[in-house]
Amino acid sequence: MGAFKITRWTAIYFALAVIDLLTITGSLALNHHTVSVHRNSVRESQVSAEHLMQATDLAGLAQRVNAPGNDVFDTGDAQTERDRRNQALSEF
Repeated sequence: MGAFKITRWTAIYFALAVIDLLTITGSLALNHHTVSVHRNSVRESQVSAEHLMQATDLAGLAQRVNAPGNDVFDTGDAQTERDRRNQALSEF
């Protein structure tokens, strides 16, 4: 038996095998990164939804309270709202 002889086809086979391994490794790394980005996106969406729900609860509370001076952002009339607030405070 002679020594192992590397032919041109054997070299091509090994080169293709290396390319396959690199492709598989790259695909797995990209898949891992994509899953990580997806998890972070879901986590951020859940946090945003919680903040939105809290803001909605606060808006509902402010609407139910309807304290004098509370409508300044709706009317844009700061002086009238200030007068209403001051009147309510003096009555209190």
